Amino acid sequence: MSDSSPEPRTPSEEIAGLVERVTFFNQESGFAVLRVKVRGHRELVTVLGSLPAVSAGEWLTAKGWWVRDKEHGLQFKAQVLKAVPPTTSEGVERYLAGGFVKGVGPVLAKKLVGHFGAEVLGVISDNPADLKPADRKVMGVQFPLRAPCMLQNINMLLDDLHSDEALTYAHQVYFGTITVQSASG
Repeated sequence: MSDSSPEPRTPSEEIAGLVERVTFFNQESGFAVLRVKVRGHRELVTVLGSLPAVSAGEWLTAKGWWVRDKEHGLQFKAQVLKAVPPTTSEGVERYLAGGFVKGVGPVLAKKLVGHFGAEVLGVISDNPADLKPADRKVMGVQFPLRAPCMLQNINMLLDDLHSDEALTYAHQVYFGTITVQSASG
């Protein structure tokens, strides 16, 4: 852990845990301030970094380094962040209730998970016809859920290739911090 020392250029540590709260998220840049429950830490850890989308209840892995902010204390500054949707019924309910899916709050999340279990995210994105007609507002959930899921799939593919540089580059392209030039000129 460092105190006001220059930040390293490459990640020196990796942490993982459950996103308990999204304190701040900028949809244009992807910058996020997250509170994460990390094994081995009594208190929630503040994680700073960029990713396409994030919600409470997701599992997060982060590669980066520790910094001590004069105002906010100890924080983990991540160069690479990956969030994966939850797989347990409790995690999925919290994920849905956390506002990630427009139109789904705590009551509807509990109802959906109670009926479909942990597979409800797949039902919403792949088989919305399986939802009850009474839950018409959920029918529109199919579309906002697809883009973040596609980005997460891309992130997992790049991670399987073991390329942090490719993942960082993909995020920069997605968020428009750099542009890709065509080889055809």
